[in-house]
Amino acid sequence: MTFVVLLVTLFDDERAIYSNCLRSKGHGVLIADGPEHALRLAAQASPDVVVTRILQPGQSMNGLELLRHLKRDPLTGHVPVIVITSLMQPEFRAEAMAAGCDGYLLLPVLPDTLIEEIRRVLPAAARTVA
Repeated sequence: MTFVVLLVTLFDDERAIYSNCLRSKGHGVLIADGPEHALRLAAQASPDVVVTRILQPGQSMNGLELLRHLKRDPLTGHVPVIVITSLMQPEFRAEAMAAGCDGYLLLPVLPDTLIEEIRRVLPAAARTVA
């Protein structure tokens, strides 16, 4: 199965690691330079899944606010959202799940683990055979 991932992280190393791994396996990757850019890309490009960090330093919104916006929008509300974070306190996970998070992974997240999680959250209708 192939899919298109919208990756929302401000960390260059994560962008490189995750996008290189996804592309090497034949998947598409869109990279947003922040949550507001991600909202525009998600509405325009219709990714199969969004992967975002909670912490978005220097941005006007964090990953949880992005998640809420995506889930409220009729154009993007169906798109699964996976959060990757270093925030292991239960209240962050609970807040993300209440906002509609489909997957919550604690850092460090190996690229293959991220791909497994993406496959887990994708609805069968969104999967295509490579």
